[in-house]
Amino acid sequence: MKKLFIHLIIALIIGSGFLQAQEYTAPSIYSVKITVPGTVYGLPVMNLGDPRGLLLSFDELAEDARYYRFRLQHCDRNWELSDLVEMEYLDGINDQLINNYAFSNQTHVDYVHYQVRFPGDGLTPKISGNYLITIYDENTDEVVLVRKFMVVDKNVFASAKLHRASRVAHLRTHQELELSVNFKDFPISNPLQDVTVTVLQNGHWQRAITNIPPRNVFGDMIEFDWRGKIVFPGGMDFRPLDIRNLGYRSYGIDEITEYKDGYVVVKEVEESRAGRSYFLEQDQNGNFVIDNARNFSGDVSTTSEYAEVDFRLDITERTGDDRVFVTGGFSNFTADPRFELLYNPAEGIYEGTVMMKQGRYDYLYVVGNGDDPQLDFDALEGNSNETENFYLILTYYRPFGSRYDQLISADIVNLGG
Repeated sequence: MKKLFIHLIIALIIGSGFLQAQEYTAPSIYSVKITVPGTVYGLPVMNLGDPRGLLLSFDELAEDARYYRFRLQHCDRNWELSDLVEMEYLDGINDQLINNYAFSNQTHVDYVHYQVRFPGDGLTPKISGNYLITIYDENTDEVVLVRKFMVVDKNVFASAKLHRASRVAHLRTHQELELSVNFKDFPISNPLQDVTVTVLQNGHWQRAITNIPPRNVFGDMIEFDWRGKIVFPGGMDFRPLDIRNLGYRSYGIDEITEYKDGYVVVKEVEESRAGRSYFLEQDQNGNFVIDNARNFSGDVSTTSEYAEVDFRLDITERTGDDRVFVTGGFSNFTADPRFELLYNPAEGIYEGTVMMKQGRYDYLYVVGNGDDPQLDFDALEGNSNETENFYLILTYYRPFGSRYDQLISADIVNLGG
């Protein structure tokens, strides 16, 4: 009965539109990462049958641990829950207790660090496709975290190249792609009907173009050369924040102060980059890495401090009723109220305080409109066709009569720069 109840909770949250793109983070949860173990900038993508699997880690700002459980669910290419029953897509027992957790070690701010590794404890995905992992409290049934991940059964190879923008207005600001999929070693009888492609810019789903159909098939090559259709704003390189060493003011930081209850990091006042010329900066494409330069023993995941980081943004004109956020991989690129900046009329700037764990971060200033989960990345940062971005190309295959979307490739290409 409890499993059915959790299913209903998840379905209601997703159906209500409360989650952006079916993902959710409770207010007490921070520093969420899901990646292949041992990778620094990895994506939530695992190969079918790979024993390394994926590692989900997160912190809860609390003194005591909770009885958290996790469960996996299979989805179609549009992230709707599939009609398959668990035994069709999982080996092992779903809905397991998270036993891997540790308390923060001699930090000002108390937190509990949790890790979930899968496959593990006999639980293994049997088929490729899109999946959700949901973390919930065993005692209260409260859902605290939902994240997407993908299982790929690599059978084809997808590639992309930049194409001169089809619209004059996009020549200096956008990146237009041509895609192709080589299925030489994987016979597909009807590729025009059975194959679609989804493309993500820098790995996050808001900047994704989904369900792209083929345009032509030549021999073993499927082509997706839709002029003016596979177009992404180029964006700008991400802004950097380095707080690995709280005893040292790195680039862009005005002041670091240690109090009895924690650290306060004051960022320099920054300005909008909209309309500015492109300037190359080395970035992590929106990612973040937890690290502690003063860690001499122990695990950085539990010895790193949480600091209050004060962001300040000077905008020529107020954004009206729109809201301003600082965002990046650390906030899952969402309009999370914890990362909102409010207008200070006395100073004439937007400012806000954000809790961030020691590490290296990429971030951008974005605009949100009310409760709309879609963010405007262009208004405060601008765009350039020269910006280096990586594109994740997901190839889905659903032959006639199949009951689920197979993910038959997940390929990355770096373009621009």
